[in-house]
Amino acid sequence: YYPIISAYKRIINGRVEGVKLEVQVSLPKLLYCTNLWEIKPNDLEAVCQALHRCLVQTGVDIPLEVITKAILKRVDFSKIVRIPAMYGTAKQVTKKLSVFDYKQCSDFKFREYGDFSDGAAMKFYNDTQGYVVYDKISEIWGNGYTLQEQEIIKWYQETKQRRDVLRFEVSLERKQSMEAVLRRFIPN
Repeated sequence: YYPIISAYKRIINGRVEGVKLEVQVSLPKLLYCTNLWEIKPNDLEAVCQALHRCLVQTGVDIPLEVITKAILKRVDFSKIVRIPAMYGTAKQVTKKLSVFDYKQCSDFKFREYGDFSDGAAMKFYNDTQGYVVYDKISEIWGNGYTLQEQEIIKWYQETKQRRDVLRFEVSLERKQSMEAVLRRFIPN
């Protein structure tokens, strides 16, 4: 896994007046090579160090302190939930949940994906936020590319384990939306 890094230069009168660096990163993938596991509050230091190593490898040598004080532009919060057998598979639960279109001000999309992954996903989204529920194991099965995810796929193939992991994810698409939510939990 490697984050997406974009650098923008501001040139005025032929001189570089400033550089803006944007990094899109999945923190669980950065630490664990899969987002099947969740980041914990005490992982912040390890996250910053891992991101710093990635940036240095690409030739972006910025101090670690700059990363710890960076401005967040978008944040996705997620929760992994294992579904008890009595409720069915993750795909079946997602399908049952999809009939509740409770966010009328948002666009809604439900899709099933087949072939070898055989999963389902539902998504509510608008200009400021998104909310998605999906079958995490089937998503890894269909899109997993890290070594860790290849091991997970192999394990599921060998054990015939039922796919019972749902991922609930909230995306805050605008800085103002994110700040309003985070202000409730982080003073100042």
